[in-house]
Amino acid sequence: RAEPPALRRLNAVLVLALGAAVVLLQPLWRGGDPLTGPPGLLREAPGELARALAATAGPADRAVVPQPWASWFEWAAPGVPVMVDSRVEVVPVSAWEDYLVIVAGGPPALETLERIAATVVVVDPATQGALDATLRMAGSGWRLGYGDDDGTLFVPDP
Repeated sequence: RAEPPALRRLNAVLVLALGAAVVLLQPLWRGGDPLTGPPGLLREAPGELARALAATAGPADRAVVPQPWASWFEWAAPGVPVMVDSRVEVVPVSAWEDYLVIVAGGPPALETLERIAATVVVVDPATQGALDATLRMAGSGWRLGYGDDDGTLFVPDP
């Protein structure tokens, strides 16, 4: 059966329009931050906090970061070891127990941070307010190294 030429032209226009839409909607073509991409693309990625961690810590450090953000920090600050991450099956139970004590805040958190020789602590105040308050206390042995709307980064007080 023969197809009318108008139908072939319509199909060609549709293919071209869909191809143009795919190219125009690619994040690669949009401007944005090299770490977090175009604005609004990553909503749960604390970009500036990750930059602060990368600038503050290195391979010799021991970083305690919020578990939901851990994989992000591993990608954004490669080489900085984090205490726990999303691979729950490879992290020893003792590390999870220590992590739970730390995020609960209070004197036991400070004791645990000292025992594990943590050198950097990243806190999500929205979910870890007790830890944030503990590290901000005078005499805690920690000082604020960086803070923004996403969270805070603490380093040992010299």
